[in-house]
Amino acid sequence: MRNWCGASSTKLLHQMAGKAPRGMLAMLENLDELLAKLTLGGLRRWVMWGAQAHQRDLDGQMGYFAFKTESASSILQKERRGTLFVNNQRKLNFYLRALWARVFLMRPTSGDYESRTGLKPCIEDFQIHVPDAYDPFCGIDGIEIYPPAAAHAAAHMVYTRDPISAVQLSQAQMRCIELFEDARVEYLAYSESPGLRKRWLSFLTSESSEEDEVVEIHEAMDLMMRTTRAIMDPDYDDELAVINSIAGDFRDALEQDPYNPRIAWMAGVDFYNKLAEISRIPSVRIMSDWPIAYRDDNRFFWDFDENMFVEHGADYIPATQQQIRKTVSAIEMANEVDCELAGDNFAVHGFAADGRHDVQYCRFTDFGQHYDDAKSQLAGMKGDLSTRMGAALRHGGWHLSEQPAQKRLVLLITHGEPADIDERDPQYLRHDTKKAVEDLAMRGIYTYCLTLDPDADRYVARIFGENNYSIVDNVERLPERLTNVFAALTG
Repeated sequence: MRNWCGASSTKLLHQMAGKAPRGMLAMLENLDELLAKLTLGGLRRWVMWGAQAHQRDLDGQMGYFAFKTESASSILQKERRGTLFVNNQRKLNFYLRALWARVFLMRPTSGDYESRTGLKPCIEDFQIHVPDAYDPFCGIDGIEIYPPAAAHAAAHMVYTRDPISAVQLSQAQMRCIELFEDARVEYLAYSESPGLRKRWLSFLTSESSEEDEVVEIHEAMDLMMRTTRAIMDPDYDDELAVINSIAGDFRDALEQDPYNPRIAWMAGVDFYNKLAEISRIPSVRIMSDWPIAYRDDNRFFWDFDENMFVEHGADYIPATQQQIRKTVSAIEMANEVDCELAGDNFAVHGFAADGRHDVQYCRFTDFGQHYDDAKSQLAGMKGDLSTRMGAALRHGGWHLSEQPAQKRLVLLITHGEPADIDERDPQYLRHDTKKAVEDLAMRGIYTYCLTLDPDADRYVARIFGENNYSIVDNVERLPERLTNVFAALTG
């Protein structure tokens, strides 16, 4: 069992013993998994949610703390430690496109906290894979790790143009060569975008905080990190003259021929020889666990065949991913919504408008009615006319307000922004919808928007609020979004 002793953990155990004693043993049996995924604060919130929700339900306590209920998993996901990739993916896509004017496909990977695999970014099939969540690193928040991690991997994809041989190299020599290849592609990147140097350099200059896991860094790894810093920061003066000399020589090589990966190969082998003279070379496992959160595992560098951007143009997308953005119909969306709402009292209504005096409102299935009875109607539904959201939200909100419930949610699924044939000013209907959302909130009704419009970033946040919408371009991701919505609403 992981070490979690302390005043806060003792207090949590006392609170749980008083509110959910039946779940204590089950929680302790799952403690390793919980601590691998949650901060102590997240663990406390997860425990207290279960204790309060099942205060008078002893069987419910047992099920929740033994991970046998859906609520246990959904609340765990809500309190997941670190910053989630899915919450930042669109911003990262825009960020990389702004840097290099091309599309980079990104995928989340789930780390295995026992084997430590999957916790580093990597590049496979010309796609960037990043951890599904980042913890803070030396005072740098998780959300601030994704941009430098994505940019570093993208730099490899843009500036790696020739293969390099690993023949007759030891694993330790390869790790040293990777140090200089990382420095080479980063040099090319921050030569074009100077702000990247500051982002990457912050990981080499930040100091550990009290919340960071204490990790002892091997002497050789410390020398490697200092060499990396000296290459990136010409003003840095290391206490070892050999590091300053190595860094200076490599900066000179970069200025002369930065696109040649051979300079990284030569510098890496030379560095390995000098490192062996001043330090003990650690095991491959230690040298492979590079203690900088944003760096990838460099498999792309060694397995490199061709640069797809060079061969096929800046707009290249892998063939298997070219159709990843697809048109999703309303019936597909509704079917996915049904899967997530099973067990809740809900209704499916639709609307269309042909001017302010003809807002058509259709109740496909009402509260208490079985969803299967309405599937034939939904299957025959098609998009038509205009999208006058404000009027529809007010009417739908009235129906919802008539239902006995502690919490009420209007989940609006739309293909575009508020619009109608008799209103030429798009701002008018946007403000009208925003006012309808605010009026519903005053009556205790929460509104959340799922939109199929890829350009919704221009307006959707101003209407529904920063955390009250999702832009969905792949129906398979809808359950993932909905889980977060309902966990946040009921947490």
